[in-house]
Amino acid sequence: MIESLGIKIYAAFSVVVLLVGGIMSLVEWTRPKPLHLVKMTDELGKGAVCLDGSPAGYYHRKGNSRLLHIHFEGGGWCYDEEDCLHRSKSNIGSSNEWANRMSQEGMLADSCNKNPTLCESNLVYIPYCDGGSFTGRREEPITYKGKDLHFKGYQIVISVLKYILRDGYLNATRVLLSGDSAGGLAVELNANLIADWIKENSPYVEKVAVLVSSGFFPLIPNAAGEMTYPLQIQNVYKMNQPDLNTTKCTFMGTDDEWRCMFAQHVIPHIDHPLFLVESKVDAWGINCIHSSSLPKDFPNGTKGDFCASDLPVVGTCSLDTNTCTNEAVKDVNSYMTNFESLVLGTGLANKTGNGLFLHTCKTHSSLIKGRWYPYMKIGIVSMQDAILYWLRRNLLGKLESEWVPGVFIDGCLWNEYSQPRNCNPSCGDDFYPSETGISKFVTHIYHSFLDKNPVFAAGIITFIVGVFLMIILLVILACQRVRKYQKLEPEKDPESGLNENEPEAINDGEN
Repeated sequence: MIESLGIKIYAAFSVVVLLVGGIMSLVEWTRPKPLHLVKMTDELGKGAVCLDGSPAGYYHRKGNSRLLHIHFEGGGWCYDEEDCLHRSKSNIGSSNEWANRMSQEGMLADSCNKNPTLCESNLVYIPYCDGGSFTGRREEPITYKGKDLHFKGYQIVISVLKYILRDGYLNATRVLLSGDSAGGLAVELNANLIADWIKENSPYVEKVAVLVSSGFFPLIPNAAGEMTYPLQIQNVYKMNQPDLNTTKCTFMGTDDEWRCMFAQHVIPHIDHPLFLVESKVDAWGINCIHSSSLPKDFPNGTKGDFCASDLPVVGTCSLDTNTCTNEAVKDVNSYMTNFESLVLGTGLANKTGNGLFLHTCKTHSSLIKGRWYPYMKIGIVSMQDAILYWLRRNLLGKLESEWVPGVFIDGCLWNEYSQPRNCNPSCGDDFYPSETGISKFVTHIYHSFLDKNPVFAAGIITFIVGVFLMIILLVILACQRVRKYQKLEPEKDPESGLNENEPEAINDGEN
């Protein structure tokens, strides 16, 4: 009786250990640390509003280091009043439907497995809702179809800085400014301004560095020779009325100040270390700059990006490489060659402290997606490793080797006569090698121990202990079952070979 009770207690304990360990590890495995929304509604946020007049804001997550990471969200532009009215009814023109919490991946993830070096930084994420790459300084709104449209991108930036100064985030010693797409352009246009403001208001910050993904939108005509995208940005400049003097762009003070909205005229004058991640055949650029034409009623007929208009030569190649003719591939290769020349023409690659990862994968906004992982490569160097070396040299002071190259350029061109068109094998379809759920889980276990994730590690250890306890329980039960059968089975007489209670057979033969 006592033995049976002990086994039951042991079995119950094993099940509890197994369940606790499993639940702990599963919850921690799937739990990202959320970023929390702050809407700027008090005096510090005065005038910092989205296109529709709703209060702008930012998301934040406390870290465990003296590094502050400020990231600007992307999302294109609104090119005219009709477009801005349409945009003001969405999450990139209004804060009314913003979630109170959010999580991010790629270089914004809190997992040190996914995001080494930056996982423990303090993160401020600025959602995009002004439509002008955070540059607008228009004092009065534009009233269109009875609705007021506000262009307050500059005030959003300044108010966020005031809030995070108040909350102690600028007690950091190092600041990384990053952005993707239109957010990348925002960083390029505001880098000097933000760094100067921080220097004036925080005695702690020693270094500022700039990291941009897919933020080099070239001032060039489309495939038909039309100045489509430049005219659109010229109208963006007109509506937003920015002051871009801090960019030190050489067109300031001229009738062509709108040209200072383009990276090729701003990058040469950024005063801080800059790393640029770009594709020569950027998915947005090839569709919305090279292959796009103006909407019929521009400047008041746009509703979102007007891209990939099936121009002669290009056709639908910019959308689907399977439809590319040989002539279209030649056109794309010419675009890539020209793009590389424009990037290198900024002098970025020759300036001490700068870095470049110029690849040929048809992507956009690589930093905050799975493409941040080390699968996209130029030669043997992944984008992730190239950025980490640059960060350690220019911001973190942790570089193990004195000589590490900072400029990586993919020199190949698309294949004219065969599929796949892309010449870089690391591009693939989705940039991930196939990985099963089990292998992914095992990999996460391994890295959780390396990354010192105590909750997940404790959960896994508890789960493993539970498994061993259950195995021992099964062995005990199996042994008990064997013993039970041994007791029930009658013993045999060693001389006769008969069981003790089995009668001898009667001989029916002759006596």
